[in-house]
Amino acid sequence: MRYSVLALTVCALLGASAGLAQSAASHTVAVSIPVVLRLSLDGTVGQTQVMPLQVEVAAGGYQITPRASRLLLFANSSWQLSASFQGDPALTWQLDGRGGRLRSYPQVLAGGGATGGWRPLIVTYGLAQLPADGRYQGLVIYTLTRP
Repeated sequence: MRYSVLALTVCALLGASAGLAQSAASHTVAVSIPVVLRLSLDGTVGQTQVMPLQVEVAAGGYQITPRASRLLLFANSSWQLSASFQGDPALTWQLDGRGGRLRSYPQVLAGGGATGGWRPLIVTYGLAQLPADGRYQGLVIYTLTRP
C-alpha cells in the first residue's frame, strides 16, 4: 500500500510538472529549404552539362552542328551560368544579346535570381575566325552555380 501511494504521488507530481512545462515553454519552428540549381540539356538534368559540337569548314563557309543549345534552368536562389570550350576551332557564343569568345576556362554567360520554374536559355555558336577547310570537334561545358 505504501508503494502504491508513493507511485500515485510521483505520477501526480510528474503530471503537474508536465502541465506547467507545457504552459511555460515556447516553441520555434524553423524550416530550411535547400538550394536547388538544375540545368537541363536534351533531357539530362544536373548542375553540369556537356554539348558536343562539330564544325565543318569548306570553300570559305562553315557549318556548326548544333548551331545553338537550348538550356533549361531551374533555380530557387541566385545563380550564374558558366561555360568553357575544349577543342578546335575558336568559337563564339551569344545569349540574350550578349556574346564573347568561348575559352578553355569557365566564363560567366548569365546570372540572376530565383527563376520561378524552368527558364529557357538559347546559346548560339559562331566562329571567332575561319580556320582551314576540314572537320573540327569540341565540347562546350556548361556549369550552373551560386555566385
